[in-house]
Amino acid sequence: MSSEYPPPSGYGQQDQYGQYGQSKPRNGLAVVALVLGIVALLLSWIFVGVVLSIVGLILGISARKRVRRGQATNRGTATAAIVVNVVALVASIALSIVWIVAGSWFLNNGGQDYAQCVANAQANNDQAAVEQCARDFQQDVLNNS
Repeated sequence: MSSEYPPPSGYGQQDQYGQYGQSKPRNGLAVVALVLGIVALLLSWIFVGVVLSIVGLILGISARKRVRRGQATNRGTATAAIVVNVVALVASIALSIVWIVAGSWFLNNGGQDYAQCVANAQANNDQAAVEQCARDFQQDVLNNS
C-alpha cells in the first residue's frame, strides 16, 4: 500500500546547524537592520537618524550576503532593511541640510540678537518683553527682505 503523499519534510531530521525541520537558519541580522532602519526613519529629523541608518545599511548588506551564501533564509527582510535604511539615510541627510540652512538664515537675520533679547527678558521674568522681542525680530526680518 503506497501513499500519495510524501513524508513530512525535515521531520525528525537534524540539519547541519543543529536545527530540526529547517534547512537554513533564520537571519536575525536582517531583522536588526530593519528595526534600525525604521527607528532611523522616525528619527530622520535629527542627526541620530544618519548614524542609525548607516549602521542599519551595513547590517542589511551583511544580512543579504548571508542569504546569498546560503547561511540565512529571509532575503525579503534583508532587502527591505536595505531599502528602508537607504530611504532613512536620504531623508536624514536632506533634513540635516534643512536644519543647517534654517540655522544659518536665523543667525544671519538677527537671530543672535533675538535670542539674547529673549534670554534677558526671561531672566527678568518679563513676558511682555519676550513678546516685544518677537515683534522686533519679525519687523527686522520684514525690513531685511
